[in-house]
Amino acid sequence: MMYKALIVLFTLCFVLAALAAPPQPLTIPITLQNGLSGYLGVYPGNTDRNDFDIRTTQDPVDGRVAVGLQIRSRSGRSLDISAVSLHLLVPAAAIDGVWTPSGSIADDRLISADPGNDFLAYSAANYGIPYLAAANSAGQNLFAIGLLEQDLPVELHATPAQNGFYEFQMKADVPRNRSAVNQQFFVSNDSSVGWFAIAEKYADWVDAGTNYEPFPVSERSFMPVYDTWYWSQDQVDDSLYLQTGEAASAAGLGIFLADSGWDAPTGEYNKWLAGSTGDYMPPPEKFRDLSSTFDTLRSAFNLKVQLWLQPFAVGRMSMRYPQTQALHTQVPKPPNSASLAPFELPHGPNTLEDVNLCPQMAATHEYLRSLFAEVASAYRSDGYWLDFIDGIPPICVAPHHHDFDTFGDGLRGALSAIRDTILATDPNAIVHFRAQYANLNNKPFSNVWQPFDAPNNFDRMRLDALRLRPFSKGVVFAADELYWPETVNDATVARFVMTDVMTGVPSIGANLVDSRPSSIEILKNWMNFYRKYQADLTQGEFRPLGSFRVPNHRIESDQRIFVYIRSKGRVRFPVSNQKEIFLMNASDLPRINSSISVSAIARYDMQAYDRYLRPLGASTEIISNSQGVLDISAVVQRGGMLVLKPLD
Repeated sequence: MMYKALIVLFTLCFVLAALAAPPQPLTIPITLQNGLSGYLGVYPGNTDRNDFDIRTTQDPVDGRVAVGLQIRSRSGRSLDISAVSLHLLVPAAAIDGVWTPSGSIADDRLISADPGNDFLAYSAANYGIPYLAAANSAGQNLFAIGLLEQDLPVELHATPAQNGFYEFQMKADVPRNRSAVNQQFFVSNDSSVGWFAIAEKYADWVDAGTNYEPFPVSERSFMPVYDTWYWSQDQVDDSLYLQTGEAASAAGLGIFLADSGWDAPTGEYNKWLAGSTGDYMPPPEKFRDLSSTFDTLRSAFNLKVQLWLQPFAVGRMSMRYPQTQALHTQVPKPPNSASLAPFELPHGPNTLEDVNLCPQMAATHEYLRSLFAEVASAYRSDGYWLDFIDGIPPICVAPHHHDFDTFGDGLRGALSAIRDTILATDPNAIVHFRAQYANLNNKPFSNVWQPFDAPNNFDRMRLDALRLRPFSKGVVFAADELYWPETVNDATVARFVMTDVMTGVPSIGANLVDSRPSSIEILKNWMNFYRKYQADLTQGEFRPLGSFRVPNHRIESDQRIFVYIRSKGRVRFPVSNQKEIFLMNASDLPRINSSISVSAIARYDMQAYDRYLRPLGASTEIISNSQGVLDISAVVQRGGMLVLKPLD
């Protein structure tokens, strides 16, 4: 699946480069009420600069400033404004790093770039979120900038400036056939809140400004998921589904994800436009009767069934291609177009045909309605894992007629068609999106989000999740399908599963059939733990702790607090009231050191649990010191935990 991510990024960068505006903008100096200064940029193209008026506004509310930019045509003719931008200077001295939810990160840190480095990222309607921020080493917000409109191609840029400043730039390409341009930017340098909390404020601002209405959430959305993809790829059949379904059920998982492979012969997935993806017809040599196999998974193993689809993608060898041939997106041919094959293939002398259908066509929406009605009728799926929406290019130069004049409008219409068809069939269905198309623009069309693919690395998966999680109010947050080789030790297995449980709804991709019994025991016991505390873990307040670059995190409900410890240093945090405390050791050391602020006098029963979640030794009593702090230094296995229960 990493191959897909690389193609998505390459295509997006190329398309945005093709949309690049003229290099000389009209600049408007601006000083904000929070003390920041910089300028607004307007890229007028061929428009006469005397034919439009520009007005700026500032609305300071709750630690942020909403900066408005309004451009009006004096003549009433359409403006040829190609882009607008906001550039602000921020003192660089305290910045420990820059971060954004957009784009993939190259290492196991939360930050996207070290301070002082030039950093560039992109977002679009189907890729990322137009938000860029910086924080200090303790994780306190120093600067955040975001755009209200979520469906524009946006360039996010942080670059060192003179005199000890960092310049943050946000440039959005806007539709040119308008007589007015209205854009609003979110800006905050409120250091009284953390990086996570200010991102939540931005998301709330966007949700209110875009009239977000959540996709219905049912209890089904909270069930742990099993998926074979990371070790089986698309080499699946009846036998593998039944064998792994039985193992997943025995381990306490609740949903079986039929990933790529149920829909086409083995090997077709990697052929893209050159293959038969889009058929959604189970090959008879793999599945004698897939609907019957799904019924067995439900009846014999008490599993729900979720179907993988990449609904916009159709290969030239697909039986559906004669129907969709005129609907495919086309993009300009770059100098080295061979590098995009087989995802995009030559179509004419100056264009490439993309594997994806163009969402700006009403006929594409009708195709999607028909496809989902057909699949729902055939398989009665309990949910859908929709893939590769971030692979659709945000521009299309095909000669076909566009019923929607912007990519964003067309995409929302297409996703609405999918959502409405699914809910008409099953109002409790799961619709699962992955980063980067799990974003604020597309949030109304799914009820479960998960981060990037990071199957072999629980650190990367968790940190990717932390970057996405502040924007997820209204959807259920899930983990990626973590995979680990059968050769890793039990301490590592336990940390993988612990991370899954503490990231969101658990999702497992390990080979359960060939796993040793101790690994299965770890998984089963952690799934029992998740089910016991599901309400606390999925509905409690989620917050990072400690270092900005590699934070720990906590989940706190009315009665309990769960603390995921990844760092080697002492973990400090307060606990309100008398709550049950779970300290989970995901660090590289067999010890937990923590200082917990409770009350002047508090007594707790403290019990260690091993990586199999079995009590380890006898419990002990611990009492807070005169400052109301529980100072803890205890031996705890890696992958194990320490549980403190109040005695007063």
